[in-house]
Amino acid sequence: MTLAELWNICIKFMWDKEYILGLDQFLKSQKVKTILDSAGGTGFPAIALKKQGWNITYSDGSQQMFDFFEKELRKENF
Repeated sequence: MTLAELWNICIKFMWDKEYILGLDQFLKSQKVKTILDSAGGTGFPAIALKKQGWNITYSDGSQQMFDFFEKELRKENF
């Protein structure tokens, strides 16, 4: 198991769908238009927010995390 796979499992225990909904509402209340997710890791919460219609720019210095993120994007048909 890679670090990216392990981290992806762990984040599901730390944050749930309510977190995404709260983050979405907070960003809207602050009139945010676009999101830069630097050090984006496996893509959480960027992919979940992208599903909500947010304009997301993702970056990560780890090739392993970036590759995992791209794989997750393909799963979501982005």
